[in-house]
Amino acid sequence: MRRFSFIFQFVFIALFLNGCFLANIFDLGPKIDLAKNNWKITSFTLGKETYTPNGYEEIPSLRFDTQELKLYGNTGCNAFFATYVWLDDQKLEMRNSGMTRKMCSEEAIRFEQKLMEEFDGDFEVHKEGKNLILKRENLQITLSPLEVSANTATPSNVENKN
Repeated sequence: MRRFSFIFQFVFIALFLNGCFLANIFDLGPKIDLAKNNWKITSFTLGKETYTPNGYEEIPSLRFDTQELKLYGNTGCNAFFATYVWLDDQKLEMRNSGMTRKMCSEEAIRFEQKLMEEFDGDFEVHKEGKNLILKRENLQITLSPLEVSANTATPSNVENKN
């Protein structure tokens, strides 16, 4: 009986300490599939000012690499990147963001500088219809599915590789 108790305790502890077991029991993962789409940056609001991209070289967009926990995007002129980590099932933290620095129109530069100004930090993530909303204190980014037709050029840095 003592031997059975020891084996039972050992197996229970081994299973309980296994992170995958805990995640599956308590479902600690995200509720939203970020990799479902490539996302077009429809607009963002920083403070009380809303920025909407118009007439840029490329469609401002991003895609989430859920395997590597990274995101890649384009502001309409320059490419940007960041890493992220889920804090809970509806909140993620963006980290280590960066961007290329090629010359763009003044409007495109202003758009990307304002977007990246507050990009690192915690964001609440939720869906509104087909749109994805990333929101934090001063910044709300509205993303919509990037629909690419045969007549539309696909931004090379947002092709889904999943």
